[in-house]
Amino acid sequence: MSNISCSYRPVDWPFSKALCIAFRRDAWHVSNSTLEGFSETGTSAWFETIASDKKFAFLHVWQENQIVGQIEYRAPITTADGDQSPKAYINLFYLTPSKRGLGLGQAMHDFVMRDLRSKHCHSVRLRVIEGNITAQRFYAKNGWQKLGTADDKGAQLMEIYLN
Repeated sequence: MSNISCSYRPVDWPFSKALCIAFRRDAWHVSNSTLEGFSETGTSAWFETIASDKKFAFLHVWQENQIVGQIEYRAPITTADGDQSPKAYINLFYLTPSKRGLGLGQAMHDFVMRDLRSKHCHSVRLRVIEGNITAQRFYAKNGWQKLGTADDKGAQLMEIYLN
């Protein structure tokens, strides 16, 4: 558990559109080592969808008076195989470059896991680009297990069970 103090507030959409897209652009670059394939139009459409869907948490992470990150997740979901047990899917954990490696990622992870437990989710899934070793180590340290390749781009599907 992290002792770092931060707060989580709903994204002020569409006022924060430029910031949200900038965060997603940086996350894409960190994960893929390139901006090839990043679509500002597609990203904006994604944000329109999650901003209006009450099953999504679309949050900015604040430390003092500054936005330092963004979290996007959905709970509950139904898997493609029709499993009805409460599950969640995390679309994005993002921290600004100057805040990485300081423990905020752990604080964000702990916050989301507490929230998903409160929603009675049994498990959580996310996708990590195979080349993003830092993210893979972080998730493994927190008990996430690899499930296999998620898509043809080399993304790794990972899962954690909540108790």
